[in-house]
Amino acid sequence: MRLSRCRRLVSFCLVGIASVLPMQLAFAEDAEDAATEEKKSEPAKEEAAPSTADKSHEGLFGALRVGPTASVGVPFLLNYGLDTTWDRRFGAGFAMGRFKRDLNADSQIELYNWDVRARWFPWQGSFFLGAAFGNQGIVGKTTTKIKQTTGGVDLEVPATIRLAVQSKYLTPHLGWFATWDWGFTLGFEVGYQMPMSSKSDLQIAFDNMPAANEEALKNSDDYKKAESDVTKAAESFGKKPVPYINLIRIGWLL
Repeated sequence: MRLSRCRRLVSFCLVGIASVLPMQLAFAEDAEDAATEEKKSEPAKEEAAPSTADKSHEGLFGALRVGPTASVGVPFLLNYGLDTTWDRRFGAGFAMGRFKRDLNADSQIELYNWDVRARWFPWQGSFFLGAAFGNQGIVGKTTTKIKQTTGGVDLEVPATIRLAVQSKYLTPHLGWFATWDWGFTLGFEVGYQMPMSSKSDLQIAFDNMPAANEEALKNSDDYKKAESDVTKAAESFGKKPVPYINLIRIGWLL
């Protein structure tokens, strides 16, 4: 009798185990599926992170950043301008400058320019390829004396020579233009400035010279030499390509 009771107890336990085991297996499978889904969702979170990082580079106007800059280089000693970048992909700018200096007591020179420029950042970093189109001018003024022989007498006539040259130019260039998240901008540029067109204006005025005598004076050797020298200077400035180097460009982009 006791043996039959034991058999019944064992049978009851086996039935219980058999009924509980499928539930445990199903629970284990659900837990494994949940873990798999959680792993699949992790890459999506990682992919969303770069967009947040990219926004940290944006400024006051979002992906468009605008601000003043200044540059030092050749052929333009000092330029001031306004530069922009968009989404770390493209950039544009406008710059201008003017420089005037007395070479000596009798001569002075003045340089001026303006240009517009475009930049492309191929790797969305600091390196860029760019081009600029602009206009430049030089004004030179000097006081000299032109010799004239009249009736066997040598005379020195004071004259003021003024030469103004203007030329349009195209400047392909490349460089480095970095803008930190907080706005500070630093860069440099190298390229080649190619004149596209040029025009010059030469004026020679004589002091205390009657108009009737000016024609005779313009036929003198000294006058022709002075005219030739300033014309050559104009051609060298307005018609020859020159290296373009911006040693440093510094600014602040909002």
